[in-house]
Amino acid sequence: MIAIAATRVIAPLHLPGGWPTGRRQPSAAVRRWRAVLVLSAIAVCGTLLGAGSLAGAGQATELSPSAISQAAAPSPAPVHIVQPGDTLWSVARGLQPDGDVRPLVARLRASSGGGPLVPGQRLRLDA
Repeated sequence: MIAIAATRVIAPLHLPGGWPTGRRQPSAAVRRWRAVLVLSAIAVCGTLLGAGSLAGAGQATELSPSAISQAAAPSPAPVHIVQPGDTLWSVARGLQPDGDVRPLVARLRASSGGGPLVPGQRLRLDA
């Protein structure tokens, strides 16, 4: 058998005027005015917080030693991995779609060692 505990619900105290202190309820105009004041205060606080965060965004932050060493490390040179059918001319034309590519082909040839291209070979593009 399941025993159900009886709970007693206490009804709120209702005084004859609706308000425990006997005050009148504010008019609709007063309630609207209070709502406008509260919303204005929230908008002002939001604006000040937003302006403060934007002002702080321009300030320099302290960098950790690892961040400084990463920033000081040179970035690796761009590399093109040779695919089957690639030639120095096709790679150069892909890098420089317009104009004379002969100087770029000469630099790519120097960076590749001057021999034929082999699929999987890495060509340094900053040469």
